[in-house]
Amino acid sequence: GYADVVHKVHKTNQLDDTFIDIREDVYLYKDTEQEEIIYKEHSIHWFQFCWILLKRLSNKMEEKNVVKFKKDEFAMKEFIKTSLGRGRISKVKIEYTPVGEKIIISTHKTGLIIGRGGERIDELTRTLKTKFKLENPHVEIDEIRKPEFDAQLVADRIALELEKWGNLKFKTIAYKELTRIMAAGALGTEIRLSGKLPSERAKNWRFAAGYLKKVGDSAKVVNKAKAIAITNLGVSGIKVSILSPDAKIHDKVEITEEIKNQIKKEITEE
Repeated sequence: GYADVVHKVHKTNQLDDTFIDIREDVYLYKDTEQEEIIYKEHSIHWFQFCWILLKRLSNKMEEKNVVKFKKDEFAMKEFIKTSLGRGRISKVKIEYTPVGEKIIISTHKTGLIIGRGGERIDELTRTLKTKFKLENPHVEIDEIRKPEFDAQLVADRIALELEKWGNLKFKTIAYKELTRIMAAGALGTEIRLSGKLPSERAKNWRFAAGYLKKVGDSAKVVNKAKAIAITNLGVSGIKVSILSPDAKIHDKVEITEEIKNQIKKEITEE
């Protein structure tokens, strides 16, 4: 509290000089009897200095709480992905409501995630209560209708294939996924692999097809994801970018039959 801060500041000022060093700022007493302090080249009252110090300490505590909250939330998402199976979950979203915590799991294999009679969901709910101290978690499933256009599922699938078949078949795996995505109707796809593929020397490999936005606001509609594969030669990185046919591209020009007929009419009139 206030008395503790005043005591700590007085305790710090037991040296011959009247300097107090707190983090990146240096505070200097002007005269302890007059209760005035030089703070950033300005003379302020002792109580005003304590108020500034308390404000700084409270801001630091808020920053620590936010970092801890985000760290726990990330650990919870990683635990859900690993416990339900790698390559089955695209993303985990957590919403905090007055009733409790709503956890939305996006997956294309709803039957494996829910389990027989919802037993896997019930087990996950009990684990979240005990391990992460959640009061009332509620798990919901968001089914992915077209898993070929989900970059995270594709990246995880490539990682599993690399771990299963090894680094020598990385081209076969990449081209197989590329062909499957484009056959499903994607406008463009890019797969980047990095690591010791296929030899001891690390390299970067790029596999691409179709049309893909790279920069600007239009690039935000591209679905991107990353994954890693732990093989015998080391860790390999995977990046996947997919432009689905449902994506709205602002600079896309569609020539309909009506426009074609109008152009033909103008040409004939000339």
